[in-house]
Amino acid sequence: MNNKKGIKLLTAVVILALLAGAYYWGTRESDDDPEDVTVENINVDEDKIYLVNKDTGLFKECEIENGLAVKADDDGGYTVKGYEQYQYNQENLMAIVKSLSVLSAWDKLDNAKDISEYGLDKPTNTAKVYFTDGEEKIIKIGDKSPDGNYWYASVDGDESIYMINDIDAKRMTYGLDEVIDKKLPQVSMYEAYYIYIDQKDKPLIEIEYDEEASSKGSAGELSSYGMQTLTMRIPYKDAVVYPYNLEETILAGLPEVSIGKLIEVQPEDIEKYGLSEPVCDIKVKDKDNSLHIVVGNDCNEESVYCMVQDRPHIFTMSKSAVTPFMNSNPIDYIQKFVALKTRVDTKEVDIEKGSKKYEVTFGDAPENTDEETAKVDKRETYINGKAAEKEKFDVFFEKIIGITFDKIIDDTDENLSADGDAAVKIKYEMLNGDVTEVKYYNYGEDNNFYAVSVDGEMMYIVSRQKVDDVVRSAKELS
Repeated sequence: MNNKKGIKLLTAVVILALLAGAYYWGTRESDDDPEDVTVENINVDEDKIYLVNKDTGLFKECEIENGLAVKADDDGGYTVKGYEQYQYNQENLMAIVKSLSVLSAWDKLDNAKDISEYGLDKPTNTAKVYFTDGEEKIIKIGDKSPDGNYWYASVDGDESIYMINDIDAKRMTYGLDEVIDKKLPQVSMYEAYYIYIDQKDKPLIEIEYDEEASSKGSAGELSSYGMQTLTMRIPYKDAVVYPYNLEETILAGLPEVSIGKLIEVQPEDIEKYGLSEPVCDIKVKDKDNSLHIVVGNDCNEESVYCMVQDRPHIFTMSKSAVTPFMNSNPIDYIQKFVALKTRVDTKEVDIEKGSKKYEVTFGDAPENTDEETAKVDKRETYINGKAAEKEKFDVFFEKIIGITFDKIIDDTDENLSADGDAAVKIKYEMLNGDVTEVKYYNYGEDNNFYAVSVDGEMMYIVSRQKVDDVVRSAKELS
């Protein structure tokens, strides 16, 4: 009994060994050089049915009845015949080439006799494809299958009818809208250093990073703490602009900026789109990229006509992307201080209201041992020669430099008048010799505000209460 079991076990082991050997010799790689693998070889899939199976590298050009005439260019990419001068989305052009060169089918109907049942007697689309090896293919697209997922198709020289994927049929109907280059430079809203907005019936806005201006005054103080500021050139010259305010206002739509539909590739008349006299001209730059958008009339409730990057095409763009630029108000993102000065850099402040005059001066600065200490003003302070208590003077000086405006002056303001003497004058003299003179004129019939002139230029409307409070505090400390 035991001998029989041993014989059976030995027999099983031998059979397993023979099977393992057969598997090894049947599956091991040949010692000979492997056959060169080309794109055409890779396209061959025994499980797929092909209408056309050519190396995409052999594609020369095509003519599609309801599509584009695509051709290979001299740079290894593709272009559209008749529109070679434009930039294209190469991925989408390659998709068309692939669908024409390597066209597979979900099923093949070998016994179909009446092609009219499949819409192939009057094709919905026809593509003629030419390859560099001289071969030509004519692909016809008929009706859609009942389930809506496939299209009936045929290729000349083959009597069979095929069912091709919907995406391949759609690529053969691509127009310029699907293949024109819609890529835009990516400008960072956090690193923008130049902004230009020229909007119809509104003041021009121009903001830029100015290294010299950013190192002076209040901007310089912020810079010393690692916060870079921008400078407004127009309409409020040299106003300090905080970048984080731009991110929440004027640049809020920047991440949404993208091209919608192509309306015209080469328009003869841009006036009908409102682009001969644009609604708005927008330019934004960071250190790497520059974005230029010219906005025209409304296309519909959600989009506007536009031109971008000096290209000749007419596109659409979402209103939500351009509205923040067009609705921007400089008062929302410029610093609102009339004359923000750094105390440690201030030499003297002179305040005058009527016959009352107050001279704010500082003693000699003590030796500073390090950079951080240098940012703290430890000088003695005086008002009309009288020493001021530190705590009270700290509050007072914050009032002097903390006067903020309520409104930017409009040249058409009928209440505006700088005739006669100013009601209040405040002059700031800095250690580096810079002098800023601010004059406050009575404004309006209710006398609740002052019109403010900075170095001779009328700029702001300020609450009278803020200014008069400075004068009162100076009187109390003198």
